[in-house]
Amino acid sequence: MHFIENKPLLKTRVTKPHLPKTSPIAVFVHDAGGTFYIVKLIKSLKHSLNVDFFCSGPAQEIITRELREERYKPLKFKTLKQFDNRNYKLILTGSGWASDHELNGIQIATENKINCITLVDHWMNYRRRFTRGNSLFLPDEIWVVDEFAYNIAIKEFGKNEVLINQVRDPIKFEIAKLKKEIKEEDRILYITEPISSFGKMLKSNQEMKISEKDALNKFVRFMSKLNSHTQVAVRVHPSEDIKQYRKMFYEFNVRIGFSQESDPLVDILRSRYVVGLESVMLVWALMANKRTFTLLPINGRVCGLPHLGIETI
Repeated sequence: MHFIENKPLLKTRVTKPHLPKTSPIAVFVHDAGGTFYIVKLIKSLKHSLNVDFFCSGPAQEIITRELREERYKPLKFKTLKQFDNRNYKLILTGSGWASDHELNGIQIATENKINCITLVDHWMNYRRRFTRGNSLFLPDEIWVVDEFAYNIAIKEFGKNEVLINQVRDPIKFEIAKLKKEIKEEDRILYITEPISSFGKMLKSNQEMKISEKDALNKFVRFMSKLNSHTQVAVRVHPSEDIKQYRKMFYEFNVRIGFSQESDPLVDILRSRYVVGLESVMLVWALMANKRTFTLLPINGRVCGLPHLGIETI
């Protein structure tokens, strides 16, 4: 397992997310993890928000599925061309790496002097998440969800570049609620990740050493040691094509089932074991008290998640 140095974590006060009750908010999201966190945070608030969503990638589907409650109907989806800087007092963004969409939101906020908050949903490559080319795009405030993330953010940015706050983790409360409803099965959940694309984006030789096929090869070897009656479900990352995994499993001569569950937390809670690389879902699995495994290290690349309890295969 990988840990952040051998230093005690800086303690921080967990704050409630301060989002205006009446003023319109523009939300810029693309990546699945950040979008899921933001909609869970919105749902956890006791008051409704006046939200306009500027989405790309898998974000709109996640928002539509999650915010079905009456208080958010009709959901307001807009394009960048429809952005009106006179309407918004706050821009809230995710912090994905798969597109420039969320950075566009930060840049728009800076140019129009609109307060901007970015929720970081992971524990790796913080500065790179806010960098494109040679330009750094920072919001006014960064929100993180645990002490590990807070310490990483402080180390990356210091206390002068940007305000950093730890907010309560909405996923933790959601898991506690769902655990009362979802029954665990003799099931292993394999979570895929577009890890080779991530390496290309970072242009890092170390991070390009591993492919999805490498990970799958190690997973198949791991499966061969399991009880043959254990059900296996593959959850394909929203940005990936399920066909490539069907083809790879066919090449490995393995019959496998693909998860049809829309809610990742339900998928985790139904499973006894959760296996992946360094997905945020591995941390959610720990929260749900599941035996949680990373396939890393592979080809020298180690898991970047700092949380205790993730076992190495």
